Amino acid sequence: MILVFNRFIMWYDTVKFVITDTFFAGFAPGGIIFTGGCSMEIRVYYEDTDAGGVVYYSNYLKYFERGRTEYLRERGFSVYEMARRGFVFTVVHLEIDYRAPALHDDLLRVETVVLEIGKSSISFAQRVLRVIDGKLLVDGKVKLVCVGPGMKPKRLPEEIIQAVKE
Repeated sequence: MILVFNRFIMWYDTVKFVITDTFFAGFAPGGIIFTGGCSMEIRVYYEDTDAGGVVYYSNYLKYFERGRTEYLRERGFSVYEMARRGFVFTVVHLEIDYRAPALHDDLLRVETVVLEIGKSSISFAQRVLRVIDGKLLVDGKVKLVCVGPGMKPKRLPEEIIQAVKE
């Protein structure tokens, strides 16, 4: 079971967190049903780029993961505490659109907001913008399912549902 949780380990030394309660109007098609959001800044390092000098496409998935982790942390839920309590979240669906490249040393802002809550799932809309000019670089939707031991779906804890709705 410990191997399952290893993918949730994050390195935060390269990240400056800025949490907001702003409604991200027009964030994603279909509208947003929850208003609290999380915004964090990430600096692009050489290790994040490919041979062409732009952020390698899969690194945006890491940025999204950090954004969701901080969203939950801001509401009092750490990944390690959730795992200790017998549940974690796993990605079951992802849509992502790459709109413009990020380059080495760019300062990026990752914005995260909840789109929908199900019995055992939670869907997020996320986007990455370049801080200096506000240009939208990447946006997407991610659906997570709450799972317990054996990776079986588990009902979302009520305290998470309430924290997201506030």
